[in-house]
Amino acid sequence: MAFGLLYNEDIFADRQFQARENILRFHNTRVGDLCAPGTVPKLSATPGRFDALGSRLGEHNGEIYGGLLQKTERELADLKTAGVI
Repeated sequence: MAFGLLYNEDIFADRQFQARENILRFHNTRVGDLCAPGTVPKLSATPGRFDALGSRLGEHNGEIYGGLLQKTERELADLKTAGVI
């Protein structure tokens, strides 16, 4: 490792990164095990946290299209058939 320069493999092996929880590991049912950066900076009163990587693709379509945009079930079905959602 060059001075001041970290490569991916160095970061995963670095004890300081591990101790500060700068690399979080998650399991995603679609793609398997993933790593993501932890919260920086670490604040004592509001340390921040990650519970998940995010929603699945299309998980909130019904809420957004049906609720927020007031699309009917038929319109939702047409959008799905057309490959829009």
